[in-house]
Amino acid sequence: MTTDAGELFARAAAHGDDHTQKVTDTALEVGDALAFLTARRAIEPNPPVL
Repeated sequence: MTTDAGELFARAAAHGDDHTQKVTDTALEVGDALAFLTARRAIEPNPPVL
């Protein structure tokens, strides 16, 4: 599963959860595949708040 930075950011923003957004923000700063995977795994198990 590939996810570009824009999609990842949008999914985290739609979440409304501060921790999910911070993990994703950090992953985008790092910018490698492992960081993106970490962000996706932070987003997936949590239902969106917004």
